Amino acid sequence: MKPKWLRDKWHDETCIKYEVHVWSTGATFWHQDGKRHREDGPACESTSGTKEWWIDNQLHREDGPAYIGANGKKEWWLNGKKLTEKEWKLRTGKG
Repeated sequence: MKPKWLRDKWHDETCIKYEVHVWSTGATFWHQDGKRHREDGPACESTSGTKEWWIDNQLHREDGPAYIGANGKKEWWLNGKKLTEKEWKLRTGKG
């Protein structure tokens, strides 16, 4: 399946260039330099409501769960490593 369309987006004044792919299903994927990457929100969003935060092609989020499923399931990830919520809070100082 190929993207429905592709566009570049300049982000804020920092001039971070993203490629945004929107598939025919409505799913949206953000990339930078060929990697899933977005610094100001989820890099993957499905029409069902699933959201994933990626940095440099790794699931990663420092201010909440990096995966939130459409069914409400939450997963905490840092630098591509899955953690329990408790481990995530200890490592980020959020607990």
